[in-house]
Amino acid sequence: MKNKLFICALPLLLVGCYQQERNCANFRTGTFVFEQEINGEKHTSTFVRTDEYEIETYNGKTDTASIRWVNGCEYILQKLHPKNMAEKKAVQMKI
Repeated sequence: MKNKLFICALPLLLVGCYQQERNCANFRTGTFVFEQEINGEKHTSTFVRTDEYEIETYNGKTDTASIRWVNGCEYILQKLHPKNMAEKKAVQMKI
C-alpha cells in the first residue's frame, strides 16, 4: 500500500518542482495592450513602458508613472501626478 502511494505521489512531486523560465527582458520596454472584461464589456488599457516611465491610456485618459526596477522581472510603479492619497502609494509589479 505504501509503495502504491509513493508511486502516485512521485509524479506530483516532479511536476511541483518544475519552474518555468521567465524571459522578462522582452517585457521591460515597449508598447503593451491589456484587455479585460467587466460586466460583459471589453475594456482595453495600453501601456508604453521605457526604463524610467510607464504611460497608461485607459478610456481616453492618460496617466504617467515612474518606474524603479527591483530586478529583471519586478519594478515599483509610482504615479507622477496622484489625485488622492491612494494613488500616492507605490505599487510593486511582477512581470
